[in-house]
Amino acid sequence: MFYEVQSAVYAPLLWEDQALGVIYLHNHETAHAFSLSDLELLRALANQAALFVKNQELQEALRREATIRSNLLRQFPPRVAEHFLKQRGSIQLGGERVERATILVSDIRGFTKLTEKMAPNDVVQMLNEMYGKFIPIVFKNDGTVDKYIGDAILAVFGSPEPDDRQEEKAVRTALEMQQAMRELREVWVHRGLPVFEIGIGINAGEALHGFVGTPERMEYTIIGDSVNRAARYCDGASAGEVVISQRVYEQIYRWVEVVPKTISTKHPDTETDLSGYVVTGIQPKMKLR
Repeated sequence: MFYEVQSAVYAPLLWEDQALGVIYLHNHETAHAFSLSDLELLRALANQAALFVKNQELQEALRREATIRSNLLRQFPPRVAEHFLKQRGSIQLGGERVERATILVSDIRGFTKLTEKMAPNDVVQMLNEMYGKFIPIVFKNDGTVDKYIGDAILAVFGSPEPDDRQEEKAVRTALEMQQAMRELREVWVHRGLPVFEIGIGINAGEALHGFVGTPERMEYTIIGDSVNRAARYCDGASAGEVVISQRVYEQIYRWVEVVPKTISTKHPDTETDLSGYVVTGIQPKMKLR
């Protein structure tokens, strides 16, 4: 009534059994503006428009899929990434509580002082070489890379998928990372570069895990007090050390050799000292499963 329509013609945009929209034309001057041939022409145009719209939707879906795949492959072992991609319904923003996860934090000792006089390109190259060694080790042991924090790495085991051997795999990862650093140091010394050394802390406990960000740029992360404590154990680890918490030690005590170590707090008014263990080796008669 507002447009004083005298005649109109409609054609749906159909793709298989899905209605994507409708084309609508009207005339406010005459009641006989459209013929059957006009309707057939409009239906032909609607079919082409539906094909175009559906093609655009598919292209956008492919772009989103490629972005998600890239993010997943960057954070997760290939097996876990493919599992998520096959079950797209499980990839959504949000989090949930996990009763048991093992968090590994590694950090270069004295990084700022070591690199303050270095060329930026050399610093970045050395970090990339280090990450290039570390990430395959994490993935090989079924770990997930939560994030890079400058010269530090936060990895998690037993999340997003449960793993009864998560503490064992986390400690094995840490020992292999320290071995990889020893090999890298030989290369760097030969090239006349400063030598990086890392400390690693490992803790286990309850945490929140899930995907954060936007649907197009979501990333997996884990948060909680257990993560903060893992960072404290890392801070308390000297160069070349792997320091584990009491809870981790209780799960792997049969095959590791350790030396007790107390992690002193920097904030005695709000925090307490932590009891931990420096992993010095593997029991001679024990092997990792």
